[in-house]
Amino acid sequence: MNFQTSSAIANHEPGWSIEHKHNSFEISAVFEGKGMFYTENLSKEIQEGSIVLIQKNIHHCYKAITPIRFGVLMINQLPQGTAQFFEQLMITNQTKIITLSSYELYWYMSLFKNWLRTISQPLLKEKDLLIKNWLDILLLHLLQHAHTEGKVISVSQAADYIRNHLNQKIVINDLAERTGLSESTFRRYFKEEYGVSPKQFQQEYRMAEAKWLIRTSDKSLQEIGEEVGFLSLHSFSSWFKKSENINPSEWKKLQQTGI
Repeated sequence: MNFQTSSAIANHEPGWSIEHKHNSFEISAVFEGKGMFYTENLSKEIQEGSIVLIQKNIHHCYKAITPIRFGVLMINQLPQGTAQFFEQLMITNQTKIITLSSYELYWYMSLFKNWLRTISQPLLKEKDLLIKNWLDILLLHLLQHAHTEGKVISVSQAADYIRNHLNQKIVINDLAERTGLSESTFRRYFKEEYGVSPKQFQQEYRMAEAKWLIRTSDKSLQEIGEEVGFLSLHSFSSWFKKSENINPSEWKKLQQTGI
């Protein structure tokens, strides 16, 4: 089968809007900015990290509130096997919006940009297989962060809260209450879903976020430490060294020298 795809990174100014439907599956990621998304049965604000998934032939509308940047992927027919990942994300809905943390969005953006580079090359060999494999990778990345039915919805939302509040101390009992579970049951469900405790989960994401910011931003180590929950550079450096056996300033130098 010859899969027809349309992919782009699109920038729009405040006030821009589009209202349409098309005979393609759509995955649109908000890379920057804020806007609104509408269908006949849904009206929701979208912002950096929002991922909009749409079945074929669904009338929908986007409007930009601020300057907004999308990564848009449309495909006329989902390859066999890949369709199940899309359906797992949709959970029988015609449209679905999930949210990625800044760290997860960074990796999705990296994957998406590499997809664009790959698919733009002329005379691709095994083109259909290449498209399928790339779609599998993109959808599997999203599937890791999608909410599902039952108890996992609540646990996934708690995990999203932790990822999006890395600079705050988490109180497990408060999170458990938000999910409607006892603390012991919440801890058990969380461990079943993510393989670690909520505290370990936060620490792993704090470290991943800290390393990403050190590598990719011009922020000082003090600022980075504050973003991931440390009030002083000393406490951030001590925590980093305890985990990595090297302090963050030395780790930063190693990244810059490529060692």
